[in-house]
Amino acid sequence: MSQETSSSTPRRPSSGDQHSTPPQSQQETMDRCALELDSHTWEFDPETVSRMLSPKTLKEPYLPEDILSFEDLKNKLDCTVDHPFFTMALDTVMESDQQDLTFPADSTEERSFYVPLIKFFNNSIEACHKALNAHLEDEVPQLNDRWNKTLQFVTYDKNMADGVEGSHPVKPDAAGVRGAPSSSTMPYWFKRNHEDDMQIEVPVGVKGNWRELVKQAATYARCLFSASVTSTWALVLGFNHSTRSLRFLIFHRGGCTASKDISLMDTGGRKEACRLILTMLLWTKPHHAGFNSCCTEDKVAVPADIDGQSHKMVKVRQHLHLTSAIRTRGTWVALVSAIEESSSTAMVDASERLAFRPPKTSPSEGLTSQTRNKATSNKDAKSSDPSSRSNKAQQGSEKVSTKSKDKSGNTKSPSKNEDTDGKPIIPGNRRYVPVYCPPPNIKGREQDMEAISTTEFLLKYYWPSEDDPIEPHVLKATSGAFGTPAHICCYHPVDPDGLYFSNRIFLPPAEKVQETWWQILATDPPPTPNYRKGLFILLGALGESLLYAKSSWELCEAIIHASLGWLNYYQAGYLHRDISIGNVLRLKKPRIMDPFKALVEEVLGADVDIASSQEPIVSEMSRQLSLQDDVQAPITQDSHEPSSVSLQQTSAESNQVSMDPNPLDPPGSLATVETVNLPESIVTDPSTYAMRIKAALEKLGVTSHCKAILTDGDMAGNWKVYFGQPHDLRTKSGTPEFMSLGLHDAMESSEPYLQSPVDDHHSFFWVTTWAVMFNELNQKRSAFEKRCHHLLVDNAGQRESVLMSLENATLSKALFTQPTSPILKQMAEVLIEWHKGLNALQRDWARQVLGNQPEGAGGKWFLPWFHWFAFRGVAELLELMLKHRPKLMKYEPFS
Repeated sequence: MSQETSSSTPRRPSSGDQHSTPPQSQQETMDRCALELDSHTWEFDPETVSRMLSPKTLKEPYLPEDILSFEDLKNKLDCTVDHPFFTMALDTVMESDQQDLTFPADSTEERSFYVPLIKFFNNSIEACHKALNAHLEDEVPQLNDRWNKTLQFVTYDKNMADGVEGSHPVKPDAAGVRGAPSSSTMPYWFKRNHEDDMQIEVPVGVKGNWRELVKQAATYARCLFSASVTSTWALVLGFNHSTRSLRFLIFHRGGCTASKDISLMDTGGRKEACRLILTMLLWTKPHHAGFNSCCTEDKVAVPADIDGQSHKMVKVRQHLHLTSAIRTRGTWVALVSAIEESSSTAMVDASERLAFRPPKTSPSEGLTSQTRNKATSNKDAKSSDPSSRSNKAQQGSEKVSTKSKDKSGNTKSPSKNEDTDGKPIIPGNRRYVPVYCPPPNIKGREQDMEAISTTEFLLKYYWPSEDDPIEPHVLKATSGAFGTPAHICCYHPVDPDGLYFSNRIFLPPAEKVQETWWQILATDPPPTPNYRKGLFILLGALGESLLYAKSSWELCEAIIHASLGWLNYYQAGYLHRDISIGNVLRLKKPRIMDPFKALVEEVLGADVDIASSQEPIVSEMSRQLSLQDDVQAPITQDSHEPSSVSLQQTSAESNQVSMDPNPLDPPGSLATVETVNLPESIVTDPSTYAMRIKAALEKLGVTSHCKAILTDGDMAGNWKVYFGQPHDLRTKSGTPEFMSLGLHDAMESSEPYLQSPVDDHHSFFWVTTWAVMFNELNQKRSAFEKRCHHLLVDNAGQRESVLMSLENATLSKALFTQPTSPILKQMAEVLIEWHKGLNALQRDWARQVLGNQPEGAGGKWFLPWFHWFAFRGVAELLELMLKHRPKLMKYEPFS
C-alpha cells in the first residue's frame, strides 16, 4: 500500500486507442465490497452504539493507549450521552407527535417505503432539535453549533453526480444531506464549487434482506471514504423493509459495526432509533462526525518539531495515491508544502490529478495472505489483519481513470456518457479548518524536521494494524541510505479530545468475538478483530513514476539505484516484500547520499531469532574476504557476460556446484550456467556476489548521486525474526501484478509458500516490464503491444505469456516490422535475457534450497540461502544492465 512520492500506482498511457475496461457494475462492486469485509462484521445494542457515536473525552487518569475496545466506553471515557440531560431530552422526543409512522401493509416493493421512512427520519430530527433546545445547559450544544444543524433526509434513487472511478456510480435509495434539495439538484459525495448542489452526509439503503443491504451500504461507505480519505469511520443507515427494522451501520478500517435490529413498528424500537439520531445532533466538531480533525485532504496540520509543541499548516499540492476501500490500510499519499504560492492551488479533476493511475489497470494495493479475502478459493477469511484486500476485491476499488484527454487537455470519457460514468469523487472537506493537537511519541530526528518548513515533502497516511507497525522501524534503520527515502518523522495523530484516530471503540476484545460477531457475510467469525490506528509518515525525497522515464537508459538507471535501495533495506534486516510500479521512483533531482556499500559481514553476523541463533552464521570465507577498496573482486569473466552459479547438485567431497545449462539459453545470457569449483564454505556465502556488485558499480559509474529510490516498508518482513515467529510459510504479501508467478499462484490458492529474496527480484522485473509497456512518452502502440497490455492488466497470472510472445516477436523480427513503440524495441532484449536469468535463479532456489531442505528446516537452513540469493540477484541485475548500457545509451530520448 501500497509506499514515497507515491505508494501509488501510476496510470498507464491515456490515449484513446488503449485497451479499456467497462466500469464495474453495481452488483460487482457490492460483491467485492462483501469480499473485503468478509467476516469482520459486529453488532451491539443501540445504547452501546450511541456511546460509540457520542462525543467523548478521556477520564482521569487514562491515556489514549488505554482504550482497547468498546468496553472502555463506560469505564475509561466520559460519553456525553451518559449525562443526565440526554435521558431527559430523549424522553421529551418520545412525548412528541413524531411517533406517527405508517408503512404499506402488504407491499414488498422497496420504493413504497421511501416516503414514510424519510418522513420518520425528518420528524425525528425536528423533535430531537426541539428537545435539545428545551434542555439547554452548558454541555448541550446550541443549535448553530451542531454539526448536523441543517441535516435533512430526502429520497433520491438516481445515480450520484460523482463516484469512484472504475465503478458504475451508485444510487442511494435516500440520504441525509446538506444543501437545499430540489428536483433538479445533483447530489455529490463531496461538492467543491457546487454550492447549489446537495452533498450526501448519511446514505440510506433499503432492501428486503440484511446480507444484500450490508453489501449495498458498503458501496456507499466506500464513496464516503473516497470523499474524505483520512476519515476514521463512515455512517450508513440500513432499513430492512421485510422486517421493518433499522440498523445504524458504522464502516471503519477494520470492517463494519452495526446496531442490532431496531424495529420501527413498536415504541421501544422507535425510541432506540431516536436515541441514535439524538446522538448525531450532539456532534459539534469534525472528529465527532468521523473526520480527521487535523486534515481536510486540502490542508494538514503537522508537527514542526520533534516534541510536537509547534506545528505547520501544509498545503496539499498533489494527491499521488488514494485507496478507495473500507477494510484496508486505506493509504493516501500527497505532495505537500508549507509554502503558500500565489498561483492557484485549486484541485483539478481526479483523472488529471491522480497522475499515477492506469485506467482499470491499476495494480492492487499491497496485500498479505495472513488476512486476505480468499475469494478465489471460496473459503472464508480466517485472519485478523488484512493489510489489504484480495486482488479480486481490489481491482475495482482503487482510484482508476477511464478518461482520455482532448486536444485542449480537458478530460473526456472514452465511451460512456456522463450520466453513466459520473464524475470522479474529489477528496477534501472545506467545511472545517484543520486543528493541530500535539501527538505523543513522534519518531524522528530534530534536524530532519527542518524540511517541513523549507521544502516540499511527501505525506503518507494509512491504517496499519495496531500491532507495532513495521514501517517506522524500516525507515529509521534505512533513512538516507542509498536508494531509500529520507525519513522526516512519523506519528499517530490524536483528536482534540486526546484520543487516537483508531477503530478500537467499535470492536470487541478478542475474548468476546463470538458474542458480538454478526453472522451476515461469512460462516465463521475472525479469530480476532482487525484493530487499526491511523499513522502519518513524512518523507523528504521527491520522486516521480517510472512511467515518465525519458529514455530506456534512464529507466534502467532508476532500476539499478532502486535495487541498491532494496539491498540496503535487506542489509538493515528487512525483506521488502511489496515492490510495485508505485514505489520505485525516479528522483526529480539526484540526491547526494552515502555511496552504496555491501555489508556482508554485518548481514552474516546479525543476531537472529532461530533455534541455532547462538551459533553465528558467519563462514570462514567471509572472514577471509574483504570489500576494502584495495581488494579486487576475483571475477573470472567480463561482467558484461555474467554467469549464474547454479545449484542443482552439491558434493562435499569435490565442493563442486553444477547444473546442466538450458540448451535454449543463448551464450553469455544470465541463464548461462557453468560448473564452478568453490570451497564448501562459499556455497551460501554472498561475499563473491558482493564483490561482483562492487565491480559492476564501478564500471557503471554509480557513486553518491542517487537517482531513484524504493519506498514503502509497510509490508516488509524482518528476516532476523522471520523464522522465529509463525511467519515463514504462512504470511505472503505483495501487489499481485508484480508478484513472482509462484507467489501469485500460492496467494490465489492459499497454499503454503516461503516468500524469499527471489520473489522480490522477480518483482523488479515485472515493475520494469510494466514501465516499458505503459511508458507515457510512447503513446503509439502496435496491436501486439495492446494484446500485451490486456494480458498484464486483466490477469496477473497470465503475465508469463507476455514474455513468450515478446521473445517470439523478437526472434521472428515481427517486433521490428510493426509500428512498435521505441521503448519496447530498445528494451525487448533486456527483458528477455533478464527473464531467463530469473528463471535460472528460481530453478536454483527450488532445487537446492527447497528441494534439499532437511526435515524440520528453519532459519538455520534458510537464512544463509536468503542472504546468498539476495546478493546474487542484485549482482546479476547490475551485470545485465552493464552489458546493455552501451547500446541503450546510444538511443535518443523519447519525444
